[in-house]
Amino acid sequence: MNPEAEVKVDYDKVTVKYDDTIGFVTEVGYQPADNFWINIRYVAEQYEPTDIEFNGLKYTVNSSAEISGNHVGINAVMMF
Repeated sequence: MNPEAEVKVDYDKVTVKYDDTIGFVTEVGYQPADNFWINIRYVAEQYEPTDIEFNGLKYTVNSSAEISGNHVGINAVMMF
């Protein structure tokens, strides 16, 4: 899948490439009314950057540098 993040600000461009990763997602919902849901979601995932490119210059990242993608989200859905 080769995930990557890219940021452009004025004349600067930064691209970070990551190793493929496997994560865990779980979600639970509650329906207090026929047309309304409230959900809570938990995601557990670690990203490992492989290299960073800054304005065309490529740098290799230390393989032990991990970035946590863990998060919790709450959402509400209303059907019309």
